[in-house]
Amino acid sequence: MKRKVFFKKQIFVVMMGIVATVCIISCDEEIVNEPPVTGKEPQPVTNVNFTAKPGGVILNYNIQDDATDYVLAEYEIRSGVIRQEKVSKYKNTMSLQGFASEGIHKVTLYSVNISEKRSEPTTIDVEVMEPPYVTAFETLNIKEDFGGLNVSLSNQAKEVLSIEILTTDENGEQYSRIVHNTSQQVVNFSERGFEPEERKFWVTMRDNYGNTTDTVAVKLTPLFEKLLDRTLMGEHVLPSDYGYDHAWHTWSGISPRAPRFLFDGVSTHTDNVLHSIPGSGIPMHFTIDLGVTSALSRFRIWQRNRSVEYYAGGNPRAFELWGSANPDPDGSWDSWTKIGTYTIEKPSGAPLGTNTSEDLEVLRAGHEFNVPIEVGPVRYIRFKTLETWGKIEHVSFAELAFWGSEE
Repeated sequence: MKRKVFFKKQIFVVMMGIVATVCIISCDEEIVNEPPVTGKEPQPVTNVNFTAKPGGVILNYNIQDDATDYVLAEYEIRSGVIRQEKVSKYKNTMSLQGFASEGIHKVTLYSVNISEKRSEPTTIDVEVMEPPYVTAFETLNIKEDFGGLNVSLSNQAKEVLSIEILTTDENGEQYSRIVHNTSQQVVNFSERGFEPEERKFWVTMRDNYGNTTDTVAVKLTPLFEKLLDRTLMGEHVLPSDYGYDHAWHTWSGISPRAPRFLFDGVSTHTDNVLHSIPGSGIPMHFTIDLGVTSALSRFRIWQRNRSVEYYAGGNPRAFELWGSANPDPDGSWDSWTKIGTYTIEKPSGAPLGTNTSEDLEVLRAGHEFNVPIEVGPVRYIRFKTLETWGKIEHVSFAELAFWGSEE
């Protein structure tokens, strides 16, 4: 009996210990989660002044006491929309942004203590310069393009902008066709896929704070375009071209990997590619005969479909495109017009050897670029590689396609 009593006492002691431990843990958690209580009320900030900037202001002020944990600013960026900005007590300046319009705006400042108790408010009038999205919208240019419309503007502040294009469906109902998000300084893009018939488009824009511009309505007739017949295309060798004094690369007994493989309709085969001899040098250019004279609208380039060469190896990264209707047979550049300098961008920006699903999706779809409408009709194209992804001395890629209107 004594042993049983002793055993029960042990159980009782252990259970009491567990209860006490739970109590301690529970109490500790409650104490940690409760905001500290202090009776010291923070004093309002003083000596507030501001410096105007596009779409915002920079505030400077003095903090009066040690009770302040941070400074809070509240301000209305547009009717009914309030933003807050918080800055540590260790700073005496803060940047406010997102105002929808230039002019005079009210800002209210509070000192806030560790218990989230606010001081009496300090309200000031600040002057805001024209917001970047408004400045960018003032440069908006819309014009007809092959298969659709072209939108361009200058975004000097590199603001995050969302440019929305709307049009009508087959029932005449308005719908959003595309929202183009960008922070590029020079914005230029085209939306295509329309028949060459007059239709109405609307263009509007908003910034990263939800501020929206007016809507511009235009009537345009998209220019006719078609995918040019690849079976008519091939290499046109001129003096100074790579193919004039260099052989195209070959391996394992296969035929030389000449430009004809760029027009075989195969973008997924690892060997059906253009491939110059390793170490033959960069820059390198070759000439293409499109087979027809065309006012080009756009083109697409496919990288070599070999996993170790995705955004690597001899795949072109930076290149120039030149056009001519009747090139000089001596191979000089005098009879050529520069269409543009282009760079293939990796969507993720990830380092060499790391590719996201988006990177691979874009790679397999092909990288598409616009041709300025001002270039005019051409029949011959010179493709000049300036830099490869692997920064190596040869060029290798899978396919090219061109769109335009044939003469």
